[in-house]
Amino acid sequence: IELPVEMMRTLNVDGTARIQKFTVSKLDFQDASLTVKANNGLLELAPLSAKAYQGNAKINASLDVRKDVPGYKAQVDLRDVQSGEILQVLFGDRLVSGTANFKTKISTGGGSVTALEKNLNGNFSAKFADGTIKGSKLSQKINEFRNFFRKLKGKPLHNESIDEGTKFSLLAASGNIKNGVVTNKDLKLEAPVFLATGKGSVDLPKKHINYTLSLAEPGKKDKKYFVPLQIKGPFDDLGFKLNLKSFAKLQAQEAVDAEKARLEKKLDAEKAQLKEKAKREQDKLKNKLEDQLKDKLKGFFK
Repeated sequence: IELPVEMMRTLNVDGTARIQKFTVSKLDFQDASLTVKANNGLLELAPLSAKAYQGNAKINASLDVRKDVPGYKAQVDLRDVQSGEILQVLFGDRLVSGTANFKTKISTGGGSVTALEKNLNGNFSAKFADGTIKGSKLSQKINEFRNFFRKLKGKPLHNESIDEGTKFSLLAASGNIKNGVVTNKDLKLEAPVFLATGKGSVDLPKKHINYTLSLAEPGKKDKKYFVPLQIKGPFDDLGFKLNLKSFAKLQAQEAVDAEKARLEKKLDAEKAQLKEKAKREQDKLKNKLEDQLKDKLKGFFK
């Protein structure tokens, strides 16, 4: 949408407003208060405070049309909002539900959506509590991961429905955004039946994801116990590949290393026993020779 740049450069506004209810990009806000300033082509909302999705939202934003290319900046702070309701409105699916806290500071510029995506820079942090991850492909791979370990232990396999999603107690992540590419290296997920760490990138202009989610059983913290789940592809056709072969290879190598260590320990123990036995034999022979020598020398000294 082309901005009325010339008109916006002439605006001179300094005021406050209270709005009982309003909607932006299909998202509903209530009990809002905002401060608006505009002067010589710089428009600022600083701040906008409102209630949203059972939580609170605080937004500082600006639009700068003083130059040829419009520039945008925003700081968003969402506290205790219900993420499932927001994602349902934005994407038509409750991908991750739960109580969420989200912060981001971003800037961009351009005259089209594509340009805005390519010029997007900033950072973010998010934390979800007591929620559910939905998505049949992801839930299916998590079940495959759980059944892999149950099979190793000789336990019966899970036959749970994947439509209900995967419950978790904590999901936290932070990252940076550079030229439209969102990078995250510290995702942490805690669930009753598994743990997960994650790192990877989301390319917004190309609408492509390249992310690795590493899964482990509860209580496991060593990286060698984590199974990589590769999530890769365009937004509308993501591929999920659980790399059990690499994990099995690591476990096999661990078993080989453990057996090698056991044999080396056994060999060291046997060496120590032989050394001790040799020492006892030497001491025994020495005492015997000393006794024989004493017998031969009897009578020479009075």
